[in-house]
Amino acid sequence: MEYNYGINFLRAVAIIGIVLYHIFPLTIQGGFLGVCIFFLISGYLLAKQTNLSWRNQEFSVRKYYIKKFLRIYPPLYIMVMTVLAYFTLFQRPLLLGAREETASIFLGVNNWWQMATHASYFMQITEHSPFTHLWYMGVEMEYLLLCPLLFWLYHKINEKTKEKGGMIFLLLLIVASGVLMAVLFHSRGVNRVYYGTDTRAFTFLMGVCLGLGEDSLQQKLPLWFFEKCSRIIFAVCLGVTIALFVLVQGESAWLYQGGMVAISLLFALLVFSMNCVKGQELLFTKSRILQFIGKKSYYIYLWHYPILFVWLYLF
Repeated sequence: MEYNYGINFLRAVAIIGIVLYHIFPLTIQGGFLGVCIFFLISGYLLAKQTNLSWRNQEFSVRKYYIKKFLRIYPPLYIMVMTVLAYFTLFQRPLLLGAREETASIFLGVNNWWQMATHASYFMQITEHSPFTHLWYMGVEMEYLLLCPLLFWLYHKINEKTKEKGGMIFLLLLIVASGVLMAVLFHSRGVNRVYYGTDTRAFTFLMGVCLGLGEDSLQQKLPLWFFEKCSRIIFAVCLGVTIALFVLVQGESAWLYQGGMVAISLLFALLVFSMNCVKGQELLFTKSRILQFIGKKSYYIYLWHYPILFVWLYLF
């Protein structure tokens, strides 16, 4: 696979939105939507890479899990242990419940643990845990765990339906996840639908569909789309994304009753249009600063929240 500057650019946009939301929650109140971009890109890249190795008959479940484990766990372990060591030395009261929370983090079920403990993502940082942001890692790890089964089902269905049923199967899962979010939404609290692996799956699955179907879709598009429309669509989608980071409120009912599905579709269109003009041709996506932020977005995501937690708790 070719190196995609545009994907790193979008990672930078996502992590900047998330960090600014945590620093200025009343100003960049929709920055949390950067997580949707992460989910979408994760599904997109995973589908691209897995489908390529599957077609070349090189896919190995064992190698897949080892690769994901080595990418995710060492940085995660270092961050969690560093924070716990700091609390042990200087802020022992903050260790209350740390054992159960730490177990949920490393077992990949932190999103469900936060749901069970009623830890709202939209309350002030210091009212909960320095690991509140790791709900995302729980959901991500659950998706990565299930992906080999998902791709096996996709290819098996395609074999039975002459390359058509697999995509329909994924689209049905997207619809089911979006409907489930709307049905389970309750005005008294959004924890169940915000943290739920099932209710957030549509964004990840949209990325998977995009990764699997992008090449064939591009082949069907006329040349004028690549030369003119794709740049305009990308610019509009990027502008709307930035506006959403400022305007959207995290506990608004419309967001969970179809709004987040629509926003995820917008992000999918953002990625697709960017790839149609090849992110490499958009000069601002090659910015060294943004490329660095995009490459290090996982580490920035891990560390920014506990650092802010300690800073706000002390001052």
